[in-house]
Amino acid sequence: MKNKKNFYHILLGFLFGIAIMMFAFGIHTTLLTPEPITSKPTGTFSANASSITSLSQQAKATSYSKQTTKSAETSWSSDTIYTGGEIVHYKNGRYRAKWWTQNEIPDKTKEWGVWEYLGKVSSSGTSSVKNTSQKPSTKNSTSSNKDTTTTKNFKVVAYYPSWVENGLSKLRFDTITHVNYAFAIPTSDGSLRPLENPELAKKVIKKAHENGAKALLAIGGWSYNGTPLESTFKSATATKAKRKKFVNSIIAMMEKYGFDGVDMDWEHPRMDDSSKKQYEAVMVSLSKKLHAKNKLLTSAVLSGATPDGQIYYDAAAHTDTVLKAVDWINVMAYDGGDGARHSSYQFAINSGKY
Repeated sequence: MKNKKNFYHILLGFLFGIAIMMFAFGIHTTLLTPEPITSKPTGTFSANASSITSLSQQAKATSYSKQTTKSAETSWSSDTIYTGGEIVHYKNGRYRAKWWTQNEIPDKTKEWGVWEYLGKVSSSGTSSVKNTSQKPSTKNSTSSNKDTTTTKNFKVVAYYPSWVENGLSKLRFDTITHVNYAFAIPTSDGSLRPLENPELAKKVIKKAHENGAKALLAIGGWSYNGTPLESTFKSATATKAKRKKFVNSIIAMMEKYGFDGVDMDWEHPRMDDSSKKQYEAVMVSLSKKLHAKNKLLTSAVLSGATPDGQIYYDAAAHTDTVLKAVDWINVMAYDGGDGARHSSYQFAINSGKY
């Protein structure tokens, strides 16, 4: 049995992404919702990196004109979860949440923090100063080698597993814009295992190109033959020499089969160990080399928030540097739990707000 958890992710899910606009960060997304393999292909929650400057800059620039707030403003509590647009009072000041937050103390001195200072609380309970929030800038620098699709266009991304021989006819190329062939498996020495089912990979690429879509090589996934790949990724990128070998191995395999780019599926780098920096270094190196060849670089990332709105701490390991290096991200808005929690609509909304 290959990639047991990946098989569960994709075969149970072989998901279809419907792209939506995310004005909060100036990105476009497609929602991940599971459907049987006999129906529609996998989609992803994807963000166009050409519009990403840095997370902090995006948060500062966000316009809140379309966000709704609760009718009653309340005193801040460390136990309460707040979402973007909610207003609280703290030490005679009014603050508005920019995104999901819990137990982050409102502080007007933190320019790039989660809370926007609205002014002092007057006797009527409203702000005594004007809200000086400005509309976000629409000017972003982009690389001439990156995908130039704007936020007015959608991307629908399918993950096609290498062990499914008879599913090619089910790919909806009337909808799909990109298909990721899953997976190329890393080894601890910084190389890749031979690509599984290479003839199928060639067929996927050929059919994608015939239909005006692009095909990317997905690297990693959760496990291989039942063994999680997290430690393998960490070992494969532990030194500068290994990282160079790893990047070159990925590019060599991409070029050998004629893929249009690479999707990194490292599940997942951590905030509390060296993997965060190792992942960042690999992604920056891949970005430079792939974009020089006019190829795409994307990354599958943690959902950021749970179905209940709790923040995944390790989601922050996908740093601003990484987000600026990729063409877009594929947010894994699934695996929220068993049953109804697995991939609920609210889970996707929470992920998008994060």
